[in-house]
Amino acid sequence: NSFIESAFPDGIAFAIPEEIEGYPVVAIEDAALSGNLYLIGSLVIPDTVTYIGKNNFYETRFYSNYENWENGMLYSGNHLIAVDECYSEVTIKPETLTIAKGALGGSCKLLTDEATFNYSSANGMLFNKDKTVLYHYPMGSNAKIPTTVTRFDDYIFEYSSEYVVYEGTYDQWLAIDKGDNSGLDDILVITKE
Repeated sequence: NSFIESAFPDGIAFAIPEEIEGYPVVAIEDAALSGNLYLIGSLVIPDTVTYIGKNNFYETRFYSNYENWENGMLYSGNHLIAVDECYSEVTIKPETLTIAKGALGGSCKLLTDEATFNYSSANGMLFNKDKTVLYHYPMGSNAKIPTTVTRFDDYIFEYSSEYVVYEGTYDQWLAIDKGDNSGLDDILVITKE
């Protein structure tokens, strides 16, 4: 597999290749494209990409150009790059394949519909289809995290409230894979016991 660690295209449009030297491009590492002032217009990310790191598109003209945003969301193809925190509620596209790390912030409720391929939602939280991975917990929410969750995606509590509510016991809470969620250290966790 190939990973994009840095890239500086020479023009308005930039397409990340589907493969490099015969290997599929599957990831764009943290900040690989951040600060790239040449990234102005369109950006094409192939569907082979399954991971987009944090802070990839900040400080680019692609990110700051609101013509690239639609309904409070910045997409590149089937990849959700960012959500505008000024929106109180957004509905991700059914065909969304990948959500960039840290793209969701914490201030909005995320909704999906039944046709969404990879995600489901409840009470503003965003999960994988079977609700075992939690991708987003909205800021200021008192939504209860279900006991089906076995893993938290990285950075989901970075902008969260002062507390989270978990439907299970404290022992069950401890068993969850917390990922890279340093913000969780400062949050009160309310459980059954």
